[in-house]
Amino acid sequence: MGPCTVDMQELYDCNQGVKVVGSSMSPRQRCHEEWCSSKVSEKWDWHNRRLGLLMMSELPRFLSKRQLAVRKTTHFVDCGKTETDPSYCDVEVGVDTQAQVPSGCTMLVESQDPEKTRLVVSIITDSDGDIRLCLNYNSNDKEAKRLATTFHADFKCFFIENGPLRGSVFSGDLAFFPRETGASAKIVLPSEVDRSVDRHITGFIQIRDKLLEKGQEVNRGIILAGPPGTGKTLLIRSIIEQNPDQTVIILSPEQAAKRGMVAEVIKMASAYAPSILVLEDIDNGVGISRNLRDHPILAEFLNAMDGVSRNDGIITIASTNYLGRMDPALRDRPGRFCRVIQVPVPDQECRLRLLNNLASEFGFDLTYQERERFAKATNGLTGDWLRETARTAELIALQDDRDSIDFDDLNEALRDVNEARGVAHRQTPELAPPEANSTLGECV
Repeated sequence: MGPCTVDMQELYDCNQGVKVVGSSMSPRQRCHEEWCSSKVSEKWDWHNRRLGLLMMSELPRFLSKRQLAVRKTTHFVDCGKTETDPSYCDVEVGVDTQAQVPSGCTMLVESQDPEKTRLVVSIITDSDGDIRLCLNYNSNDKEAKRLATTFHADFKCFFIENGPLRGSVFSGDLAFFPRETGASAKIVLPSEVDRSVDRHITGFIQIRDKLLEKGQEVNRGIILAGPPGTGKTLLIRSIIEQNPDQTVIILSPEQAAKRGMVAEVIKMASAYAPSILVLEDIDNGVGISRNLRDHPILAEFLNAMDGVSRNDGIITIASTNYLGRMDPALRDRPGRFCRVIQVPVPDQECRLRLLNNLASEFGFDLTYQERERFAKATNGLTGDWLRETARTAELIALQDDRDSIDFDDLNEALRDVNEARGVAHRQTPELAPPEANSTLGECV
């Protein structure tokens, strides 16, 4: 038997015409029909709980814009048999910002024009926790039917343009992140990497309108590749800081592994364009090569990227620690990712600049010669390891009852860090097998 689909709106309309012998009108049905002066038809829409509650936070503003006044607010439970007070919950609508949003209520709504068109707008939390927005109306009233027909689509458009996600930084599961993280002040990159980032990301965003006027493509895909700890995440945060007018969606490998999530997020990035879509550690998620293992999410990702309009205005930035693990359909395909920018282990010049930043942050003062010596001695260390060295030096100073870090502390910390790194790369020895016939007495 093949797949089957059910038109829930058609099913509801059919059920409305079925009369159950001995049944009585519920308080909810009586309320709807008395308000609309007729038997009512219904149109509904579903959303997962997180998105649904975010949307409900904007429903009052949408009703006001449509000049629909709420005349009464109530709530029905127990399949409409019991009328009670509306239910609300606290919802995160921004970084450290919450709003009280209705999760269960019925609003009797009336248009503020001479026709006084009436609708019933209900917010229902279903058994799965999803949010259902229901609209009841008198199908014999042409104006009511017109309002009901366009209500859900108009509300979605209003939410995209005016809701809390527009212009924000958020994850695939709609958790908000701060835009300002101080990354721009901390990032240190080789000059050639700075030039590539400026040309293909930040500079590209600045001239996007000019490209659009010329009929050129304004979507762009960039891969940031390099060993762990070289500053790829910090670079992405810096890019986010420098482009405050962009809506930013950050998708982690764990989120990308969920079926349908990648396509949904790319669709969302298109709706909120101009936008930046960040795919973290893509080699661990959607982009892993088919030569390494079967990967159904990769096909979904490729189809979703190919389905995006060439002029939606989406900048896709993917990060990877292991470029060779990425599928060639991503890393060598201009229509998807047009550039790979290598973020290398910092050279001596970059390490010296990083050391200057760390000196300001941790409050130590070295002579020029000491900084040069330390920069040379830290060859091969990434920015993360340099920061760990400074942290360790601070521990050494504080444990020695000193508030300031000196050059000897940094040297001791560097020895500690190098030893720790050596252990991390050393093979763990195996336990020797017990000798035959050995007894405790033989060891005495």
